[in-house]
Amino acid sequence: MKKINPFKVKGLASGNLFFNRTAEKELLARRAWGGQNTLLIAPRRYGKSSLLEVLTQELRHEIKVANVDLFRCARVSEMVSVLGRSMVRAQTEPWEKISGWIKKGLPKLAPKFSISAQGEPEFSFDVREKSAGLETLDELLVWFDRTPSSGRKLLILDEVQELLSFENATEVEKHLRASIQRLKNTTVFFSGSLPSVLQEMFTHKKRAFYQSALVTHLELPPLPDAVRFLENHLIQFRRPGLTEWITEVVRVTQGHPYYVQLAGYFAWERLNDSPSQFPAMQEVIEDVLAQEQNGFETTIEPLTGIQRQVYRAIALYPGVAVTSHQFIADNHLGAHSTVRATAKRLLQLGHIKKSIGHDLSFEPTDPLLAYWMTQK
Repeated sequence: MKKINPFKVKGLASGNLFFNRTAEKELLARRAWGGQNTLLIAPRRYGKSSLLEVLTQELRHEIKVANVDLFRCARVSEMVSVLGRSMVRAQTEPWEKISGWIKKGLPKLAPKFSISAQGEPEFSFDVREKSAGLETLDELLVWFDRTPSSGRKLLILDEVQELLSFENATEVEKHLRASIQRLKNTTVFFSGSLPSVLQEMFTHKKRAFYQSALVTHLELPPLPDAVRFLENHLIQFRRPGLTEWITEVVRVTQGHPYYVQLAGYFAWERLNDSPSQFPAMQEVIEDVLAQEQNGFETTIEPLTGIQRQVYRAIALYPGVAVTSHQFIADNHLGAHSTVRATAKRLLQLGHIKKSIGHDLSFEPTDPLLAYWMTQK
């Protein structure tokens, strides 16, 4: 029988490859049923989109769920297109009935029927640039909310911070907020991967989405969950010392879902080639760093010299106040005001996050990028 590496390192994780988020799933499911709009915030690769996709699949037989990724949208017309496609897919009734609902509730949008590459029927709207403005967006939201009348629905707007790049972004925010407020049967989950930007969007008094959703932060999973995940997927290599070896890998990756998957992938490959001995933990970490190096370089390249210095200092001394005399002196960083402003910008860019309990203490959001920077 051909051996297949059980880890998935690209794309959304699901099934037994989904990193345990039981408590988070239960919380979000309760909010979906209860009509509580929610903002889910997590740095990139924490498993936010995988969590929302798993939730979609688990709820779709009880709730009509439209799950859209706004990262693919640059304007309102594109948002209408992806929303329409997802909202039609959420319907479970025969196509003839769905088509009738569209013609009645959305006369400006012509329904389209096609066959996917997998041979499955696909339903969508024929969206034309001139007719797909904010008014059409409003009509589409109302259509989803009222079709087929009552019954709870869930709308997921992933990477919602992309709205800020739209033309007339402020107007789009205001219009979308007003439209969502009128929904009677639809819970809305917003989510995104730039914590400081999202906090500004949803907690600043002058912003359209102020206090429109409960803010929930998706943290890294507990380290024991990461250990169990690797143990379960490396079970064929189980022998004395495996748990201790896995624990060390998890310590370096800090339980980060993406890097745990990636480390598991390379560990499995090495164990499969030489099942009689564990690979050195550092060998697996070097495999991960080699895989990610181009991405790390692309991330760091746009940063200024002082931004790189401050980021590296935070990677070396996470949780230490960046304006403390010792932190600045040990890392040769210069003026307090410059360091403080630089840390604020790194926070806006999503490279660091605030440490619990101190406004001027930070930690890297990407543990392996931080590790890579400290080795340079």
